[in-house]
Parts: sequence; structure tokens; C-alpha cells
Amino acid sequence: MVQNNKLGITDFNELKRLEDILVKTKISILNYEITFNMTSLDLDYLKELHIFLFQDLYYEENLKIRDVYSEYQLDYINERLKYLNSLAINERVDSAYLEYLSRTFEELWEYQLFCDGNYRTLWAYLKIYIDAYKLPINLGDIIEESKHLQMFKLTLRTKEKMLKLSNSKVDI
Repeated sequence: MVQNNKLGITDFNELKRLEDILVKTKISILNYEITFNMTSLDLDYLKELHIFLFQDLYYEENLKIRDVYSEYQLDYINERLKYLNSLAINERVDSAYLEYLSRTFEELWEYQLFCDGNYRTLWAYLKIYIDAYKLPINLGDIIEESKHLQMFKLTLRTKEKMLKLSNSKVDI
């Protein structure tokens, strides 16, 4: 996306460096009170979050969900997010819940909904989700793109043992 950035930056490495700084800064200030005038943490919220994270560098038309998905697939993703939200309201955090949370985010990451920035958008969504429902999970400050899918598999699943040993906050 070097040719489509708002700042006219032509050096890929420089653009990625600046993107990294801007997006990490935005993620650090996010909390559940940033609603984008929405009432649910659904697919529309995820789209708005992605735009929020990357709009300083890229034009909005480059930040939309890729057009390779059918309405059925998008509805499925939206229903999965809605169900995840209903679980957070009605369930306590246990190993089954963490497993479902992990599988949901693995699947979302595998979809690669956006052309770029999927990991960071999902990370930000997860941070807001945990904050909104006051879940006893602490994600910390890990925003390294190299972790990608492994982050969702390892950080959530390996904490099951800690959760079983204690009802206290789970650090991830």
C-alpha cells in the first residue's frame, strides 16, 4: 500500500515504521468507551475499529473488508462475534470459554478480512472486548506482528492451567 498512503511516503520500510508507531499508540489508548457510535462489538464495530487504527495513513476505501467474502460468510462472522459477546455477559471465564475465545480469534485471523493490519485490528478488538466485559484476562502490551496466529493459540490456551489453579486475574 505504499502507493496509496495519505502522506505520499514511497519508502516501504519508512511507511511500516510510521504505521507501527501510530497504530501502537492508538491501541494503547483504546478502551470500551470508544464506541464509534455503535452499541455492539459486532462485525460493523470491527470494521470501524480497523478504519480508526489505520485512517491516518490510508484512505478509507483501502481499509474496507476485502470483497472476496460472500454475504453468508460475513453473516457467519458477525453471528460468531455476537455469540462471543453473549458468552461474555452470561458465562464466567473458564477453560471452555478461553478455548472458544481462542478458536474464534484464530478463525477471524485466518479469514484475513482486511488487506493489511488484521492482527493489530483483532488485538485491539480483543483488548476492547476484555475491557468492556471486565474479564479477568490481562493482555499486557504485546503487539508484535510476528506472533500472529500463535498469539491467539498460545496466550489463551496456555492460561487454562493458571485459571484452574486460581480464580484470580489471568495475565496474558
